[in-house]
Amino acid sequence: MIVSKIHPHPCSHLILKTTFLLLLLSLANNAESLHFNFTKFQTKELKDIHFQGDATPFNDSLSLTKVDGQGFSLPNSVGRASYSKPVQLWNKDSGEVTDFTAGFSFVIKANDTKRKFGDGISFFIAPFESDIPANSTGGYLALFSPENANDSSQTNPIVAVEFDSYDNPWDPSSNHIGINVNSIISISNVTWNSSIKDGRVANAWVSFNSITTMLGVFLTYNGTPYTGQSTQNQLQYPVDMKNVLPEKVRVGFSAATGVSFETHNILSWSFTSSIIGFGALVCDSDGFPLGCFAKFLPDFFSLEEAKALAISYALKWCLQFDLFVSLVESDAEIVVNSINSLYESLSQ
Repeated sequence: MIVSKIHPHPCSHLILKTTFLLLLLSLANNAESLHFNFTKFQTKELKDIHFQGDATPFNDSLSLTKVDGQGFSLPNSVGRASYSKPVQLWNKDSGEVTDFTAGFSFVIKANDTKRKFGDGISFFIAPFESDIPANSTGGYLALFSPENANDSSQTNPIVAVEFDSYDNPWDPSSNHIGINVNSIISISNVTWNSSIKDGRVANAWVSFNSITTMLGVFLTYNGTPYTGQSTQNQLQYPVDMKNVLPEKVRVGFSAATGVSFETHNILSWSFTSSIIGFGALVCDSDGFPLGCFAKFLPDFFSLEEAKALAISYALKWCLQFDLFVSLVESDAEIVVNSINSLYESLSQ
């Protein structure tokens, strides 16, 4: 417990001659939070998946492009599989942007390794009403039509991480990971040491930090991320999500084949997003909120740094009043209710 004696203030008549509480909390806005984890895609999971184009369920996975009865890939196919409900990317009232992490496993496999294969998979974020553009086979990855593929304006707002397996004229190499914003031309890329020929399972993580605006991707052929592996398959780049995309978006996967083809299967998918803060709120001993809620994201600061910053900002506010302040850990639900009461009282 921390006790702080504050200097007198002209408004000290507000004091109730009691100990005031500085409530320290970890808080998530439940209305804007989302979590799901599909370890496989069976009947109960498929109700949450929206299929477009040639995408279809196949052997407990999501097959993004067309296959024959034996599971062999076919040419000139496009498909998308996405979460069926809108995802809140940012809040128009507060201006806050969501942090998110998507983890997924996939297999890209060529039928015939002696010939060229293509074209690859993307994890994409787009307006919720987004559909597959016309003529978006091959290197356009079911994301862009040839007419707007190189237009980085808002004509076709989309953010994507591509796992590209074919060397198109705009690509740096045949196998690369790229971050794309409103264009099929990656704004940042890294060579992808792929294992398409033997069809091994790839594990990828895509994350976004709203403080740094960094969109990052990590790919490995081992089971878990960040285990001291080579940085060869890591990439990050700043993206202004709020400027590119609307408040509510569709998240999912796309893939395409052209004259060259391969299978594109998503085996599992987890996704977590929330506007998470660490804050402090000053209340009287009955829990009535008086003010000062400070918010910091713990993925940007360490936990102790986040606590210290929240406390210091709250105590600055308390300096205006002659308060004895006790620091306590608090249940998030209690503080959420207190914050709502505070906002209601301030709006009256």
